[in-house]
Amino acid sequence: MRPELEIIEKIEQYLRGELNAADKTAFEKQMAADPAMREQVNLQQDIMRGIERTFLKQKIVKAGKSFRFGKSLTQWGLGGLSLVVLVGAFLFYKSQAGKNEYGKNSLPELNEQGEKLWADADRNIQAQVFTINAAKDTVIETKGGIVMAIPANNFLDENGNIVEGKVDLTVKEALDPAAMINGGLSTRSGDKLLESGGMFFTDVRKDGKILKINPAKGIYTEIPANEIKPGMQLFYGKRMANGTIDWIDPKPLEHDLLPVDIKSLNFYPPDYLDSLAHWGYDIKNKAFTDSLYYSFASGFGQQPATVAIKDNQVPIIQYEAPMMTDSAAHLDGRTLFFTKCASCHNPLQESTGPSLKGVLNNDYYKGDISKVTRWINNVVSLTASERHYQELLKRYGSNMTQFDNMPERDVAAIFDYIENYQSDVDANYLHDSISSCGINPAKIKAIWNEQFQNTFIATREFEERLKAIHNYSNPAILDLYLNNLSKPLYYVDSLASLISKEGGGGDASHSFGDFAARRDGRVKTGSVQFEMLKKYYEDKTSAYTEAIIKTQNEYWNKQAENDIEASNKKFEHTMDSSKRMWENYQQELDLNMKDAYRQLGYDYNPNIPRGVPGNVYSAQVITTGWCNVDRYVIESTTNRTTLNYTDPETGKKAVIKYESVSIEISQWNEYDRLYVYLLPSKLASFMRLNGGEGKYSEKLNELMQYDLVCVAYKDEQAYYYSQKDIQPGNYSAIRLMMIGKDELDEQLNSFGRQNQQDALKKEKDYFLFEIMDTKRQKRNLALQELTEKIRPVIFSCYRWLLYSSK
Repeated sequence: MRPELEIIEKIEQYLRGELNAADKTAFEKQMAADPAMREQVNLQQDIMRGIERTFLKQKIVKAGKSFRFGKSLTQWGLGGLSLVVLVGAFLFYKSQAGKNEYGKNSLPELNEQGEKLWADADRNIQAQVFTINAAKDTVIETKGGIVMAIPANNFLDENGNIVEGKVDLTVKEALDPAAMINGGLSTRSGDKLLESGGMFFTDVRKDGKILKINPAKGIYTEIPANEIKPGMQLFYGKRMANGTIDWIDPKPLEHDLLPVDIKSLNFYPPDYLDSLAHWGYDIKNKAFTDSLYYSFASGFGQQPATVAIKDNQVPIIQYEAPMMTDSAAHLDGRTLFFTKCASCHNPLQESTGPSLKGVLNNDYYKGDISKVTRWINNVVSLTASERHYQELLKRYGSNMTQFDNMPERDVAAIFDYIENYQSDVDANYLHDSISSCGINPAKIKAIWNEQFQNTFIATREFEERLKAIHNYSNPAILDLYLNNLSKPLYYVDSLASLISKEGGGGDASHSFGDFAARRDGRVKTGSVQFEMLKKYYEDKTSAYTEAIIKTQNEYWNKQAENDIEASNKKFEHTMDSSKRMWENYQQELDLNMKDAYRQLGYDYNPNIPRGVPGNVYSAQVITTGWCNVDRYVIESTTNRTTLNYTDPETGKKAVIKYESVSIEISQWNEYDRLYVYLLPSKLASFMRLNGGEGKYSEKLNELMQYDLVCVAYKDEQAYYYSQKDIQPGNYSAIRLMMIGKDELDEQLNSFGRQNQQDALKKEKDYFLFEIMDTKRQKRNLALQELTEKIRPVIFSCYRWLLYSSK
């Protein structure tokens, strides 16, 4: 975790009391010395205090779910008569038969208004009576599923004084057409026919005396419904002399929002998780899905800095969005240009990099597309070795992204598009938009946070809207919701609908209009809290974006440094191999020369130059004599063929036999890499055999003894086989055994001479490095491919940018 994020996390842990004693003491000392940190701690503390009271309500809602049969919390239609914030202890009551004046067929003398008038429904619908403690926060649920959250000290007597002790809350309900008909209820308001979402009656009494609900608190009430219907209103019942009830005084009905655990919501773009699952990724690994999604935030900030030049190394720049590789080779030149090049290049004018129109036919490339392809795939090594690219680096301050094995056909398609390019409108637009269209993932990270618990951000209703916001790809709409946290959700929906219409939102504008018609309300908490959350959101988004950019830059620049290191090690290994082969040849040549001269009875002077294979003087020899033996020995050693030379002067023969040995490895195809070595007794280093598919061969010089060593790797696991003093012939079905790293070193130390042992271990260490580096490169390549594969899923605007105007 980057330092910026560590500080944010540490503050949250401190405020939640999650630090141990030592860490808490250290943090408080740091806070005492840093005014800016104290201010940030105070801000987050205020936010937590602001939401503390509301949090209890969420607990009540969760606990109440266990009492609801066949009712879905998300289907509750009628909103609260008034919302209350519950604190302290709370109790749950199930409905029970009436035991007071509301008997099975009886009513009190006076109704809840203190009048004698009763309606037929009062008599026909059975009462449910709940005896509760007026001083306790209480939740009741009726037989029909109505849930009421009643705050403590919420009932007043006729003088307006708070009532204590036990009180009787009576509820009657008619939630479906059959209950309404049987109860004698009408669905009319004057002459107008109404569509009802349910009817209920409440009365509160203590010792038979009528009580009132405290209007400053109210009772939060949820009424279950099978469908949320727009435009529903709350009517109050007026009893008529003929026993009916007329519904009067309609008020717009807000659907008050019930927050859930914000971590249980899905704030990713639509289809993000489904796409990853379809491609075989583990979407239950939230650390992976988060890191992949949030990595795109680095496209919404400043361009990253380059790596500092060290010891003549080349600074490499890797942007947050490595482009598509050969998996996208079927795409046309325009699409390839916009996905691979447009973030840094414009065809007609300089940008982060040079303009590209005309580059293919300049004095350096001269129309050679293979030369351009070589540059694109070898940025690191060519910048280190060629002046042309060093001048480009000096001019633009950073190197271009190096691609791995971009096909020449793709490069040709890109330059065909560039050379036929007529207008710079497309490129300018995409250069500005391609890396930063849509919603900054850092904004999502900022709000997908416990600080927004118990705001409308932490509701299923906002989760729905966020899907539409992602699809519309307009960050202004997300900011609109975040800047109006204290407003009803439908109010913000209306504004969002207007913005999306002005922007040509199409389906998105229709969605926000539909949301507004549902009249989803708010989670009612203090407006001061929301102002603090607004600032928190802005600060956190900025901090996350900056931290992600920094992390991304550090990662990719580190990969660039690793590329340079791998290139250097590869070059060093190549040079070592060439040197080893040349020294082996020279030593074997001297050995053969000495023995040939001995057999012919001549003295041998090893200090006389004998020539280099393929690098000799040519002359026509017209006299016989012993000097010809040098040429024959050189040819025999170079070609590894038997020397059979007869001195024309003396008739003596010089014979040095080379005989074949073949090595066959069983189960060779189970290994990622397989190496077969011979350790000659009279050479300073080893010989690595050429071959493939488990078959290797070499010619053995009869003047030397050879030991055989085989080393293979499957991932990082080593396998080993060895045999001393092998002879010409066929060694088949050789089976390698698994071996640990330390044991492998011990085995290598037991063969050959010290120089050979050191050379073998150095070779082994290089191949282990190469195995790890290959894994690193494959991991980066897979990350690059996944990045480009998932980008159009995350940013719907990116799909439009790629495929519009074709």
